[in-house]
Amino acid sequence: MYLSEDEVARFYRAAVIGLRAIEAGPLRDVLVPPRNKKASARARIEALLRSAAAVWPDAFSPRAVFDAPLEARDDASEDDGEPDPIFPEGWPGLATRDATKLWKATPPLSGAPALRAVAKALGVRPYEMRGQYIGLSRTTSVLVGGVYATWQTAEEFFARDGLSWTEQVTVIATRAIERQLAGLIAPLAGARAPTQLIAPSEAPARPPPQLRLWSQDASDEIARHIRPPKPGSSLSVHRP
Repeated sequence: MYLSEDEVARFYRAAVIGLRAIEAGPLRDVLVPPRNKKASARARIEALLRSAAAVWPDAFSPRAVFDAPLEARDDASEDDGEPDPIFPEGWPGLATRDATKLWKATPPLSGAPALRAVAKALGVRPYEMRGQYIGLSRTTSVLVGGVYATWQTAEEFFARDGLSWTEQVTVIATRAIERQLAGLIAPLAGARAPTQLIAPSEAPARPPPQLRLWSQDASDEIARHIRPPKPGSSLSVHRP
């Protein structure tokens, strides 16, 4: 698959923010650093991505983020000829110097500040929050689509006690930026489970959502699946 340099760079910028947050927080035991304590920053980042992707694939696995098919290849490094489950064929990785600069330039953040840094790393411009999440409680099931709706909903979850992102929210995603943003919210929220992500063709695994949210950046396909079957059961979030 072809990916531009910008797409690869955005992936690493966002992923490293997530790795730094995990490393500095209560989920640090998930990360498995390289055995060689003198390993390069590039080797360290790759090792941490592999261990983090085992729990949060849509946040840290390029294959999951970019929806690359898992196809066997002739030059597979594994003895059994299986493809790499984390990095798709032809993945360029980071140059050692770039990896070192990125790791040193990324401070450990957590919660909402980390999420805002992720959004910036992915090229999502800041915006003024709009809308009210009336009736949102720990029992409310939420269906979300679009980068801005996902971001705003996560901000709401970070601001309230007793809510569970991974248990209450399902995100419909079709683009890499949608998948990685939503995927990173789970570890930033301190969850040891992945964000529930589905494609527009899939039905949510949970009961019918009580709150449906989408933003104008969501594709028509996503919006069609989120629009409520009857008036009055959703909040549409628009970016300025």
